[in-house]
Amino acid sequence: MEQRRYKNIFAVQTEANRFIGFHARNLAVAEITPEAWRDLDGTQPAFDVDARREIETWNNEIDPATSDEVTVDNIQTLSLNVAQICNLKCTYCAAGGDGTYGSPVTKIDTSKAEAQIQFFLGRAKINQTFRIEFLGGEPLLYPQIIDSLCRFAKLSTAGRPIELEFVITTNGTLITSTVADILGRYHFGVTISLDGPPALNDQFRPSKSKTTSSTEMTLLGLRELAKFRAQLIYLNVNTVFGVHNTAVIETYDFLQSLDMNWDVINFNFANNQADEERATQNYVNEMRELGARLFKTHGLEGVSSIAQFRRPLARLTSQTRTHSYCSAGKSLLLADTKADLYTCNWFMNDPSEKIGHLTSIDETKLAKYQPSLIELNNCESCWARHLCGGGCMAVHKGHSGHRHGKNPNFCYRTRELSATAIQYFADSFSEN
Repeated sequence: MEQRRYKNIFAVQTEANRFIGFHARNLAVAEITPEAWRDLDGTQPAFDVDARREIETWNNEIDPATSDEVTVDNIQTLSLNVAQICNLKCTYCAAGGDGTYGSPVTKIDTSKAEAQIQFFLGRAKINQTFRIEFLGGEPLLYPQIIDSLCRFAKLSTAGRPIELEFVITTNGTLITSTVADILGRYHFGVTISLDGPPALNDQFRPSKSKTTSSTEMTLLGLRELAKFRAQLIYLNVNTVFGVHNTAVIETYDFLQSLDMNWDVINFNFANNQADEERATQNYVNEMRELGARLFKTHGLEGVSSIAQFRRPLARLTSQTRTHSYCSAGKSLLLADTKADLYTCNWFMNDPSEKIGHLTSIDETKLAKYQPSLIELNNCESCWARHLCGGGCMAVHKGHSGHRHGKNPNFCYRTRELSATAIQYFADSFSEN
C-alpha cells in the first residue's frame, strides 16, 4: 500500500487505484484526485497548481464536526490483582514468568481490597459507571474472593446513583459451572486469553503440570460459560502474538470455529520479547489479509470485530480525537496483592511506578500521568496520533526502559493497521 503525506494530509493508494486522503487533525476521510495525489509531496514544485491549492485548502481546514475525547478527572476503574500466581506458564509471560510479577505475595487481602473499593466508590461521581476489573496471574484461582468483593461493592452502592460494572481477564481453564454462575449473576464482561488451536496454544500457554492440555481446559470452561452467554456484558478473546507466533489467520479461523459469538477479538502483541521487525511485518501482513477477507464477507462490521481495526474505525466514524492510548493514571488505577497502587498492571512491583498504597495516593506522582500521552510521548508530528493516542506506555517501557520512550515497531504496527482501517472506511462509503 503506497502512502504519501503533506502536513496534516495523509493518503494511500488502494489496490483498486483509488486515492484516499485522511486529515490527521480533523479525522476526515475523502477520495482525492490523481493530480492531488501526485502533488502531495510538498517538497517538490507543484505539478498542478489547482491540485496543490486543493491540498493546501484541505490541510488548513478546521472541521466543526470533529470533537475531542472528554478528559476524565476522577478514577472510574479500579483493577484488582486477585492472584499474582497462575496455573499456566506462558512462554512469553511478562508477569515474571509465573504471574507473580516478582512478588512473593500471591493472593489479595480481601479486607484491604474492600477498603480500596469503598474508598474509590466514595470518590466516584454520581450517575457514572464505576468499573471493577479482576486480573491475575489467574484471578479464577480464587473465585470465592471475586464473589465476595462483587457482593461487597453491590452493598456499598445500594441506594446510590452509581452503576457498577464487573469485568475479568482469565485464561478460562478454571471456569466451572459454579464460576460461570458467578460471572453470569453479576453480568460480567469476560475476556478469555487463548492463543489459537491446540497445536499453538498448548505450545505457548502450557499448563504448569504439563500433563493436561491448557486448550482443552479452556474449551471446557467456555462450554460452561456459554450457558450464561446472554447474561454477560460481553465476551471477548485476547490472543498474544510476537516473535514466537504470527499465525493470525490460523488463529482467527480456530476462534470462529468455536462459535462463541465473540464481541471483540483482540490480536495483541507481546511486549516483553525482542520486538523484531520481521515478526512485526509478518503480523501486519496477516492482519491485512484478515481485514481484506472480513471486509469482503461482512463489510465494515466484520472488520470492526478485530480490536486493532475497531479502535481507529470508531474514531473515524465519530470524528473524535483521542489524546491518550489508555486511561492509565487518569481514570484507572490498579491495586496489586499487597494493596500497592499503580497506573498499569504491567508496572507492578516496579518501585518507580508505584503511586500509592491502600487508600493513600501520591498526588504528585499521579499528576505526571495527567497530560495527554501524545504530548508525553512526543507524538505531535505523527499523522496517526489522534487514532492511536500516543501508544502503550508498557510496550514503550519494555522496549526503551522508559514509559515515554517510543517503540518504533509498535508505532509501525499502529500506523499500518490504521491506514488499512482508513481504506476500509472509505470503501464502505463507496459500496453504500
